[in-house]
Amino acid sequence: MHFEEEDIAKKASKIQSLFSKQTKKWTDQLNSEWIARNYLSAKFILSTNLLASSLDYSIDRNLQTVVPYLSYYSILTASRSYLMTLPNVSWNDGSILTYTHDKTIKIVSDSLRTINKEIADDFQEKVYYLKAIRELFSYKFPSTGIDCVTNKSMIGLNDTLNYCGLLCELAQLNSEFLEASFNKNAEKRRFPIIEEIFWGIMQYEDRPSQISFVDDFDWERIAQWTRTERPVNLTLSMREGWIDDFFASWEEGSHSDNDDFIPNPRIVFSVP
Repeated sequence: MHFEEEDIAKKASKIQSLFSKQTKKWTDQLNSEWIARNYLSAKFILSTNLLASSLDYSIDRNLQTVVPYLSYYSILTASRSYLMTLPNVSWNDGSILTYTHDKTIKIVSDSLRTINKEIADDFQEKVYYLKAIRELFSYKFPSTGIDCVTNKSMIGLNDTLNYCGLLCELAQLNSEFLEASFNKNAEKRRFPIIEEIFWGIMQYEDRPSQISFVDDFDWERIAQWTRTERPVNLTLSMREGWIDDFFASWEEGSHSDNDDFIPNPRIVFSVP
């Protein structure tokens, strides 16, 4: 819906070439890094569906105060899902997890620009507009509320959902290229898992607030993802149990009321 077939074909060729250079020199380190990156990308897809569902719910019930935040973070999370699958962006000891919002947006915009400049420019304009609106209500908080936004079309639900879906689909596409490249160049060898690489994505810590814990849910799911000891495309790795458990954790306290929030796990990307 967004790109011409020729544009996608050119981009696909570049991505395949970049992955080929890596899989021809595949190592235990690269293998574990890319399994970790795929896990994160898939989790960010689920998170995008959750945030976008929350946005849809809020708009439907006129909860205007949260719309600026949910609009922006839906697209940012989808951007992070795509970022994790880009072969030209290195893992760098997990520093990819701490990229700033601006750095993430720039990398994603630049990548989209190699497919189609107009789409990339439109994406960048919209995401920075959403970021600006979020900051208005994070710092100064205009008294006139959401009516202070003169160009409300820039934060429309459909545009947000469309770009979230686009980025998640591109993440899935990249993961398929990685899997195919691995099967072609590295499948006959075994690459043991390096456990240390995964600690950073299951351990959550913030010293000022004294928050420190290892997420048992991440622990269990990463254990499942690493059993194959190879990178597999995102949707093939997603299990129904993982998806159900992820969204169920945000439905706790529900009383099956008509007004209860029930997230749509497929609002922007059709998970299994």
